[in-house]
Amino acid sequence: MKAKLKYPIFWSSPNDNRIYVFWKEKGIHGFTGMIYYEQEYEDNPESFSLQQLQDRIAERYPKTRWFREEGWGSRDDFRRTVYACKTFEELAGLFRHPPETLRTRIIKWLHPTRKELKMRIGTLLFLILYLLVCYLIFEYNISN
Repeated sequence: MKAKLKYPIFWSSPNDNRIYVFWKEKGIHGFTGMIYYEQEYEDNPESFSLQQLQDRIAERYPKTRWFREEGWGSRDDFRRTVYACKTFEELAGLFRHPPETLRTRIIKWLHPTRKELKMRIGTLLFLILYLLVCYLIFEYNISN
């Protein structure tokens, strides 16, 4: 007999610090975006109190590489936000859309992804070359 599940469901692997939130029977909303695949749940899911789940999330998630990528400013900010949640749904909602504040946008800009960094370097090199060519053209025209 399968257990009757109440959503949202929080799932994590013992080998990994990521925490995933199941919002419906088929599909996972994870910290790195949305992942869809067929999922069969275990027959005996482990129950946690809200406090136990908050403790586990506050301890494990900041150790992942996605912690900063998702826009969380610091571990203390994250812990305060997690412990401020009064229901499982509110806690799960944190991981659907991480908060986007001015501070998180600045942090995100200061810590670009590899793709963003390559784009910034490419743009900077283009501007330097463009200015150098303009300087040489105008320098040449002025001296003639």
